[in-house]
Amino acid sequence: MYSLEAAGRKADITCLGKALSGGTMPVSAMFADSHIMNVLRKGDHGSTFGGSPLGMAVARTSIEVLIEEKIVENSFEMGEYMRALFRKIKSPLIKDVRG
Repeated sequence: MYSLEAAGRKADITCLGKALSGGTMPVSAMFADSHIMNVLRKGDHGSTFGGSPLGMAVARTSIEVLIEEKIVENSFEMGEYMRALFRKIKSPLIKDVRG
């Protein structure tokens, strides 16, 4: 599986938006190492629908599906497959294939 860490890079902060709920609920999240997260204190941040029980249940289930169905790994494999197919196309219109 590709990751920023495997490539020698690591994001300071990772933000997830509505995709965390499959677009069904206003759910978002932010992940960071403790040296960043420990700066935030109760009341420093919030959102309109922050912490709604239904939103949190949907988010938890979404994360479970991402892990159990290996969505990230499959996405990487399919991306590699598509890039390989695009690289086989010989056309002056295609200058580079990245992903």
